[in-house]
Amino acid sequence: MNAALQGHAAYKAADPGTTHEAWGAEDHSSLGSFDAEPTMVADRSFEVPQNAGAASHDLLIAPFGGVGTIRHVTNTTGGPANTST
Repeated sequence: MNAALQGHAAYKAADPGTTHEAWGAEDHSSLGSFDAEPTMVADRSFEVPQNAGAASHDLLIAPFGGVGTIRHVTNTTGGPANTST
């Protein structure tokens, strides 16, 4: 984990990868794990290499716990997921 980031990505592809593609990936754990502490924040749900060979399609974050915040869907892309969005 990058020490500058908050939390852990539920899905992480290796940084040195030159190609990566995810289709229909779902994160059911990130927000659900914040039941005990609603102020918990994770910077991202999915973390993939940032290069021309990486792509993600139709990702889903399912907030089972209904508390906490994910700032971005993938890396620094996508808006927050929390109970107010």
